[in-house]
Amino acid sequence: MREPKVKVERLSDVRRAVNEKKRAGETVQRREQERHPVISALRILTLICMIVLVGGGIFLLRDEINIYNIKRAFSFFSLSGYESKPFEEIKLSYDTALSPVFATEGNRMICATTDEIIIKDFEGEDIYTEKVMFIAPAVETDGKYSLIYDRGGREVRLFSNSTLVMKEALDSALTAARINKYGELIAVTGATGYKSKVTVYNENHDEIYRWRSAERYVSAVDLADSGKEFVAVSLSTDEGDIISRISFCDVTSEQPVAYVDLPGVLISDICYKKDGTVTAVGDSAVYAFSASGKLLNTFSFSGRVLQNFDASPDKATALVLNRHTFGSGTNLVLLDTNAKAICDLYVGSDVTELSAGNQRVLMLSGDEILVYSSLGEALGKVEAPRDTRKILQNSAVGAMAVMVDRVESVTIP
Repeated sequence: MREPKVKVERLSDVRRAVNEKKRAGETVQRREQERHPVISALRILTLICMIVLVGGGIFLLRDEINIYNIKRAFSFFSLSGYESKPFEEIKLSYDTALSPVFATEGNRMICATTDEIIIKDFEGEDIYTEKVMFIAPAVETDGKYSLIYDRGGREVRLFSNSTLVMKEALDSALTAARINKYGELIAVTGATGYKSKVTVYNENHDEIYRWRSAERYVSAVDLADSGKEFVAVSLSTDEGDIISRISFCDVTSEQPVAYVDLPGVLISDICYKKDGTVTAVGDSAVYAFSASGKLLNTFSFSGRVLQNFDASPDKATALVLNRHTFGSGTNLVLLDTNAKAICDLYVGSDVTELSAGNQRVLMLSGDEILVYSSLGEALGKVEAPRDTRKILQNSAVGAMAVMVDRVESVTIP
């Protein structure tokens, strides 16, 4: 019987095959290792290209894209609570018939009436008190500076932190005044032979510029942080119709460098934003301009009535609009520096007070304070202290409610 044939390989052949297979595996592994950095590099390059394209698109289409909405989508804004220290109750007594106005800045709480100026710290101690005879008190704050003046009268008080640095009676009655963060001052007064006079003072409170208007009454002004540029709103009439003119001025020029006329529009306030743009709040729309006077955008109220607004320099412009035609429907509108809507939200209830801060927007509605984020997210409601008349915000102590006899800290989510 024949034995079956068996294929016998030599040991050297087997070892050679094993070694070849091993080398092949090492080659494949090495190629994979070499390919992974290439893939990673390609991925990084692709990501960079996407960022460049998106960034370039935002730059090219910046007039069409609301950057706040992009930030909202990527949750770049922190919605954490106030990082502040609540204060004890501050005793405060004033006569409500004396046109009281309130403000807060730094460690100061300001109350000005037609017969008294009261400035307190948040421990309730008096910083400054003075008996006055004002017609209509007004308060402006910026940074460490506080300006108290008499609208319709001639008296001006300027404070740096807690120190009185300027106390003067101007030569004519004041219409409006503003300060910038360096304590430089702009004031609108009357003048013999002219409708209005605008005067600019430097940080030493020396007069450096005068601009007189012969045909128009100046109703509002603001001074840029440079101390060299300012904007002024002046009014005239044409066949019974109001025309508001916004003049863009430079202290090195006797005449405005540019102006814009807005027929049929009454401008309530105007201010420089921190990015150099100019926001003007009208009775039917908000307008955004470049510093050189170019109209950037207009936000129309679309038939709604402006009830309240806050157009501070370092915050979004907050509006409370009401559509009386359809009842008591109230909306909160937040606008960026180009007057584009961050939000336009129905809040339902009537709003009697508004305070826009860097993190929160507070609205007093009945016996409640409605709380919204700076991007318009509803954060909740808190009970307002009884008889609250004013809501204020301060970066050091958070939110506070002003009553006739005291100021109380309010805990805000």
